[in-house]
Amino acid sequence: MPSINKETQSRLVFLIDKDLHDQFRAACAEDGLSQAKFVTGIVKAYVEKNRSIIREVEKIRGSSKLDAKQRLKNLANETIKEFEFDDNEIENIFDKIEEANPDL
Repeated sequence: MPSINKETQSRLVFLIDKDLHDQFRAACAEDGLSQAKFVTGIVKAYVEKNRSIIREVEKIRGSSKLDAKQRLKNLANETIKEFEFDDNEIENIFDKIEEANPDL
């Protein structure tokens, strides 16, 4: 195993069925990915709450469709809040539109 920088890296170790691992290794090779790059990408997407990954997690977890829909709705609401404008910002946008288009 390669050495790791214990300050910035962590080793992830788990057991899976040998046949599944062989299939995983082959699929990664076919896609031109290392196993580490694939797992790191999936973990990052999961931590960042990527909607596609969350859907798959819900399937794996076996939660009801209602739970999955609620989590996705919550993610959507969080995304909307990130880009939400307050009343003053909205007013400024309309002012800018009016300034740029006095004919309106």
